Amino acid sequence: MKIKEGYLLRKAAQENIVLYIGDEDTELNGMIRLNDAGAVLWKLMAEGKTRPEIVTSMLDMYSGLDEETAKRDLDEFIETVKVALADDQ
Repeated sequence: MKIKEGYLLRKAAQENIVLYIGDEDTELNGMIRLNDAGAVLWKLMAEGKTRPEIVTSMLDMYSGLDEETAKRDLDEFIETVKVALADDQ
């Protein structure tokens, strides 16, 4: 998975926010707020990790999380940030 160019994750006033600073038009209207878990997922996507690699990371980070829940949670997160994902997802 890969985040499009121009999207930045920043921490401001204890909040994780995603802003678009590119030149082209975008569907992002304002900003995306992420909790700490969302910020971790964002960073993994920004590194270009694959879906299976992200699920494995989630399972390693959160004891008691089963694989099906991790996949479902990742799918929900992807839906939330899809405007920022590269087209080849």
